[in-house]
Amino acid sequence: DNSVQRDLINIPGLIWKHSSNRPFFSSPVIKDDKIFIGGDDSVFRALDLLTGKPLWEVKTNGSIRSAPLIINEMIYLNGGDGVLYCMDSDGIIIRKVKAGEEKKYDFADYHQSSPVFFENIIFFGLGDGFVYAVDSENDDIKWKYQTGSVVHSTPVIDNGRLFIGSFDGNVYALNLSDGSLLWKFKTVGHMYIPIGEVQGSPSLREDLVYLGARVYIFYALDKEQAYCHWNKVIKKGSVLTSILNDTV
Repeated sequence: DNSVQRDLINIPGLIWKHSSNRPFFSSPVIKDDKIFIGGDDSVFRALDLLTGKPLWEVKTNGSIRSAPLIINEMIYLNGGDGVLYCMDSDGIIIRKVKAGEEKKYDFADYHQSSPVFFENIIFFGLGDGFVYAVDSENDDIKWKYQTGSVVHSTPVIDNGRLFIGSFDGNVYALNLSDGSLLWKFKTVGHMYIPIGEVQGSPSLREDLVYLGARVYIFYALDKEQAYCHWNKVIKKGSVLTSILNDTV
């Protein structure tokens, strides 16, 4: 609109670019004067924020399609190979935790589960269908919960509960302390996508969990009792993520 056009007096120009021989599906994370991003070439990179100059690289054994997690000076990465990598800001690997196995669901499975942090525990999902809780200070897997299919949704945490989706078509609420099931909600399939795979990541606001599925439906679920408050049909595509304010 006109107000936006007045704000853009000068069209932004390209400052720098960094090339790879494979695509980037993960989102970058900025910390101080560095950008951290993983690529489909199995390389996790640190780049200079102002110049794009490569600073260091870490090679994994899988395509990296998740965002890194940075806590203080430590970086945690789902390496796309079933391994949780812990490294410092200089790219020196402190330890690696072999959690499980990674795999793609199909050609349209673009992203992997990005790790989240709560009370010294790292939570994420893998292609083997499990949700994992890993101690951030050692190699211990505190618990894992098995769903019916690939878990590439990024979890959200609230009040002792973890919410996450699975390609089995269910949204899960798990007890944060032991991984036990609190509830699950089955999405509605249709003729061409009968399972209703939950490829998107949930968002949370007040009493509702919001998420999308491959069936072109966006859901608002009650976080306590798992019933659907409302849903919205998205006619021309699936919802992978959402941003909440006074609107969605």
